[in-house]
Amino acid sequence: MNSNELEQLKEGYKKLIDNRDELNNLMSLKKELDNNDIVKTYLSVLEKIEEFEDESIINANDKALMDKVIERMNIKTSNGIYVYFGTYYEVGNDCYITNYHDPNAHYSKYVDIEKHHSYAGIEVPINEREEFEKNNNIIMSKTLGSRKDLYDYVRDIFFETCIIENQEKAVEKVLKIRDNK
Repeated sequence: MNSNELEQLKEGYKKLIDNRDELNNLMSLKKELDNNDIVKTYLSVLEKIEEFEDESIINANDKALMDKVIERMNIKTSNGIYVYFGTYYEVGNDCYITNYHDPNAHYSKYVDIEKHHSYAGIEVPINEREEFEKNNNIIMSKTLGSRKDLYDYVRDIFFETCIIENQEKAVEKVLKIRDNK
């Protein structure tokens, strides 16, 4: 072995001794910390934090949390409360919004406040509209421009009341809005 190899051998041995000493010190400290109640609590808290799937809820307000849970739901049954989204007539492949009483109208559009947050809604042919409106609770906006705002407003009130109070109270509140329009 040459002098360079001997020097590397000595350095390697010294490094392993230093590592062993450092590891022994760390193991002693770990053993000491393992018995410390504050450290145990801290580690337990870390584990619990890691169990949460969605950390975005930390800074979310109550409305955002309600929106998040509502968005995750797939509500299958409904109280039959709809917001009217306009009356339309078709020309070829194009649809045009028109007056509710337009004799040339083909359908009216309604969006259920309990279904997934979507403005797709349902299209009710004009000849079935009266029956549909008789069998459901329809909330009409005063202006066409406010129908989305009305939908969001009614939907927020409905779900907030359902969550905080109960569904019967929510339906009651929403129907008061309908009756005051």
